[in-house]
Amino acid sequence: MKRKPADIKYSANHSWARLEGETEAILGITDHLLKGWEHINSIDLPKKGEKIKQDASFTEIDSEENFLTIVSPLSGKIIEVNREVLSNPKLLLEDPYDDGWLVRIKLSDHSEIESLIDRADYEELLEELEEDAGEEILEEPEDE
Repeated sequence: MKRKPADIKYSANHSWARLEGETEAILGITDHLLKGWEHINSIDLPKKGEKIKQDASFTEIDSEENFLTIVSPLSGKIIEVNREVLSNPKLLLEDPYDDGWLVRIKLSDHSEIESLIDRADYEELLEELEEDAGEEILEEPEDE
């Protein structure tokens, strides 16, 4: 897994936001969300001009292995869509933090950034998720 960039903020839903000045942000998804994926069939991105809301679905990704609904880390109006990802979805798997970004938005509420976490807290969250998954595997089944 790639090292998580320090200049972005993360959501517990495994999406990220990179601020571009005071009024814009670039949004994407983490490599953790696509862990184990080898191929992406399609990505359904919103159109330029559409509005998206924090913690609401804004895109879908489909592969032979999975189908994911992606939740936005921030609210805003779409001002740019990454057309390269639409024509080459593999960019999400190869470079989710740079070339594999999804959309650029004009923020509708800059204070929402405060609800996101930094890289250290996100890596801690991932460790907790892995520990919880390991504990579930180790639990004894209850007798009926």
